[in-house]
Amino acid sequence: MGLRKTIFGRQKLKANTFIGGVAGIINTPDLLATKLGITVGRIRSFKITGADISAEITGGTYSIPANAFLSLTSITYFHDLSGLVTSIGANSFYGCTSLYGSVSFSKVTNINQSAFTGCTSVTSYTFPELLTISGGPFIANGAFTGNKNLTSFNAPKLTSLNGGNAFNGLANLATFNAPLLVLTSSNGNAFLNCSGLSSLTIASPSAVPENAFSGCSKMTSVNLSNTTSIGNNAFDSCGLLNNVVNMDNVTTVGTRAFFNCLNLSNFSANSVKSVGQSAFTGCTSITSYTFPELLTVSGGPFITNGAFTGNTNLTSF
Repeated sequence: MGLRKTIFGRQKLKANTFIGGVAGIINTPDLLATKLGITVGRIRSFKITGADISAEITGGTYSIPANAFLSLTSITYFHDLSGLVTSIGANSFYGCTSLYGSVSFSKVTNINQSAFTGCTSVTSYTFPELLTISGGPFIANGAFTGNKNLTSFNAPKLTSLNGGNAFNGLANLATFNAPLLVLTSSNGNAFLNCSGLSSLTIASPSAVPENAFSGCSKMTSVNLSNTTSIGNNAFDSCGLLNNVVNMDNVTTVGTRAFFNCLNLSNFSANSVKSVGQSAFTGCTSITSYTFPELLTVSGGPFITNGAFTGNTNLTSF
C-alpha cells in the first residue's frame, strides 16, 4: 500500500475501487482514468494483482461515462467501496457477460439506457439511492434486458423509469423491490415476459403501460388505486392474477388488457367508460362484471376479438 505525505507525516493510502478481470487491458493509471472519465491525478495507489486492479480514487464523486466498459467480457466485478459513483452512463457495462453475482452501487442515483444490458452472469442488483432508470423504444435500450440469470432487484428509492423496456424478458427475475416506483404510460414493456416474477413491490401506477406485465405468469396481485388507464396487453396471460385492488379511478381498459387471466374472479370498475377488444377474453373464472359508467365495448371480426368471449362461467353483467 502506498504512502502520502501530509503535514502530520506519512499517511497510508487505502484503495477504494476494485475491478476484476481487466488487468490485461486496463494496466496503467492513465487507462483507468480514461475508463472512469476522471483525470489521472485523481488516481492513487494503482495496483495490479493477477487479473485484477485496485486504486484509490480521490477528489470526490464521479459518473461512469457512456460505453466505459462496453463489451468488456473479461470484467468480473466493480467494487466502489467509498460510494463515489453517482451515475452510470449508457452502455457502460453493456455485454459484460463475465460480470457476475451481486452488483451493488451504494450512491448511484441515475442509470442510463442499456447500462447493464446483456450482463448474463449477474444474479442480483442493489441500488440503495437509485432514483431514475432510463430506457428506450427497443428491447436493447432497456437498462437490464438480457440479464438472463437475474433473480432479484432492490432499489428502495427508485421513483421513475424514463422510457420503456427496463426489465423486458427477464424470465428468472423473481423478486423486484421498488416501493416508490410509479409506472406511467411511457414505460411500455417494463416487465414484459418476466415469467418468474412472483414478488413485485411497486407503488400504484398512474397508468399501466402497454405490455407492462404481459406474460408475468406468476404474478398474483396488483394495486391500481391511483391508476386511470390500463394499456393494451397490460396483463395479457397473467394466468395466476386473482387480485386486482381498487380500480375506482380507471376509465379505460385497453385491448387484451386481461386476456387469458384465468384466475381473475369477480370484477368491478366503477369509473370505466371504455373496454377494448379481447380485453377480458378467456377469463374463465369471472362470474360477474360491474361497470356503472361503461359507454363502449370494442370487438372485431373474429370470436377472440370479443371483449368477453371465453368467459365460460360468467352469469351476470
